[in-house]
Amino acid sequence: FPANQLNVNFIYNGNTSTNVLFYSGSLITTNLGANIPVSYTSGSVSPGAAVGTAILGNVTGALQGGDYMVPLNLTFPTGISSLTLNIIYDSPRLSYTGIANSMQPGATLVNAHGDTLSIVYTNAAAPSINGLFLNIKFHYNGIGVANVMFGPGCMFTNNLWATVQTAYTNATITPAPVAATATLGSVGANPGNTILVPVNFASLPANIGAVTLKIMFDP
Repeated sequence: FPANQLNVNFIYNGNTSTNVLFYSGSLITTNLGANIPVSYTSGSVSPGAAVGTAILGNVTGALQGGDYMVPLNLTFPTGISSLTLNIIYDSPRLSYTGIANSMQPGATLVNAHGDTLSIVYTNAAAPSINGLFLNIKFHYNGIGVANVMFGPGCMFTNNLWATVQTAYTNATITPAPVAATATLGSVGANPGNTILVPVNFASLPANIGAVTLKIMFDP
């Protein structure tokens, strides 16, 4: 190759470091078709220096069946004319229920599809955005820690429609400590055997009225 190099062109859609990997089947041969042994080293693409920040706030002490708000805070030294945010949340641990406290009422479009929430905002006046932009409302179905994350395709632009490099911080919704426990037992088995996996409870109150358990298993 000229200068022993070629370039592979990409459009960077992410907001975190992303690996670029050589894949199985890569092959370099001579002009006679003979294999040339090559040692392959993969690379990565990393975001540039951040000018602004987009932060999803954590929620702690969540209880199953409760409703919670995850704040979206933005900090930019210059005005922002538009933004596109794709936010991925843990489903079915979380159910999206709406937004609240929008900084620009009526200027924010929210579209929920599957486990992704898309937020699009446009304002040609490019106002300064520093502080709470909006709250995202979720119903916490449990169980365990639920993640709310910025996904690929997030973008901010200024009044010149130039991209503003942004640092992103994801959020978690963490359940509250509780006394009652449910534990799936671990058992030994031989192939083809029918087995019983125990479900053990501890510290439940005496007035239990109903139990619903959803249990995943490896088929």
